[in-house]
Amino acid sequence: ARIKKTLQMMFTFHLLLCFVPALGLVVPTSLAAKRNRNAVLLTASASEEHFERKKDALNFVKTGMAVGSSLVVVGSIVQTIPPTNLFLYHPTFAALTLPLITIATLIIQTRTSSAKKARKRGLQGRDALQSSVKAHFILTLLGTLSLFASFGAIFANKIKFSKSHFLSLHAKIGATALVLWIAALAVAEYQVWKKDGPPRWSPSRGFIYKPKLLWGSRTHRLLGVLAFAAIIATIVSGLTLTP
Repeated sequence: ARIKKTLQMMFTFHLLLCFVPALGLVVPTSLAAKRNRNAVLLTASASEEHFERKKDALNFVKTGMAVGSSLVVVGSIVQTIPPTNLFLYHPTFAALTLPLITIATLIIQTRTSSAKKARKRGLQGRDALQSSVKAHFILTLLGTLSLFASFGAIFANKIKFSKSHFLSLHAKIGATALVLWIAALAVAEYQVWKKDGPPRWSPSRGFIYKPKLLWGSRTHRLLGVLAFAAIIATIVSGLTLTP
């Protein structure tokens, strides 16, 4: 009981560290709202540079605390519940999902700051933006695979013991999180491929691969934040409601 209470407090702390900065993707600050997030930024004024340095320092602290709390939570669960059977792969993979999507969220949230710093070093801001998007994609892909592995483990375990699915509050929140996550991915895929179409082979042009990496979608951001919060709520409910 003491271990469960400790883990619950850790997840609550993680929620504050990760969900609040992720909310900035949906409700940007007044300064960020006045500019295009995907544009190459011009040289900032002295006051804005000072603001950016403070923001970068804050983002560094938030990233370190969020990732650190994620790894502590993962380590605690893995150590407390060693994956010795099919069921226990469910919380283990769920815990591994958390740091992956946390870092992915923070990377994409700070992409304009990365572009500005790249331009100050004489590099192309657009290249920095694309690098951030690619890192976001890779980490999101790994987090998605871990999330599906977690769901597959508990689903297979239910079948193994002939138990019903999606009856508990924990299961319903988890199913909601999974649906929201898939919806966010679907919107992202549509944005990436809507202009030139998905990868394909053309007899006249050869292999065609033209993803659009720089785009903006309020729907994708909203679904992502809701899915992020639902995933954390699922883990918290699993710790508090599971006997």
